[in-house]
Amino acid sequence: MNNRHMNSDGELSGISGLGGWLILIQISLWLALVFLISDVSQVNVIMDPARWK
Repeated sequence: MNNRHMNSDGELSGISGLGGWLILIQISLWLALVFLISDVSQVNVIMDPARWK
């Protein structure tokens, strides 16, 4: 068995969360989602039938 991932008690260590530079990726993904939602909300203005007459 591979002992690299075991702690001093002989148990496997679990995932502890995001840390270091990975937090920047998480922030950028949340910002991308916010910008995507704001862009979708503007589609109603563009597709308004009154604009196409």
